[in-house]
Amino acid sequence: MRIPESKSPMQFVLEFGDRELIVDELRAGAEELGISVPQFIKRIVIDGISVALADGESEPGDDLEDFLVRNGALRAPERDFSACLGSKSGEKTQW
Repeated sequence: MRIPESKSPMQFVLEFGDRELIVDELRAGAEELGISVPQFIKRIVIDGISVALADGESEPGDDLEDFLVRNGALRAPERDFSACLGSKSGEKTQW
């Protein structure tokens, strides 16, 4: 099957959540080089696709979210440790 050539440029839309670390890294990398984030992303894709495909090492996780956190794709969720501090009456919580 032959894919017809397009006269318009191909575009991709990327969406990132608030916890994804890549957003900060993309902004910092683009700023360091004095280019826009879309230009930086294009450079990464062009320069790094072969390296990305060749490197298959990752750290296992307990579940999907843990895997993504351990391998730098997500920020760890914020945890509420207030219950560990004990009650207002001065009692300490058993561990």
